[in-house]
Amino acid sequence: MSPKECQIADWREIGLTDGLAGKALSYFNERRSDCAEAEIWADTNAYLQGREQGLKSYCQLGNAAQLGLRGEPYEGVCPPAVDQEFRRRYRIGLDIHRFNVEIGRL
Repeated sequence: MSPKECQIADWREIGLTDGLAGKALSYFNERRSDCAEAEIWADTNAYLQGREQGLKSYCQLGNAAQLGLRGEPYEGVCPPAVDQEFRRRYRIGLDIHRFNVEIGRL
């Protein structure tokens, strides 16, 4: 993030956006580091609240296969209660995606 982005950041909204996209917590650490270089401190609590809300939508089991079908990565961000089934459905979608890519290549 740029210093200007850090100054006007709505940390809850940034967390929500990252959660909805299934971003790992390491994205926040990078953002926080960028802002710290500009001597602007991230609101960790607001970010985490937004991210948690976003992950509730992202981690719906119905989204897992669609994520795989699009060939998007899954960064293991869903809670343990749904992670195993989310990963199973994601892998099915990802396998289909890979088959489609291979068919297109042939």
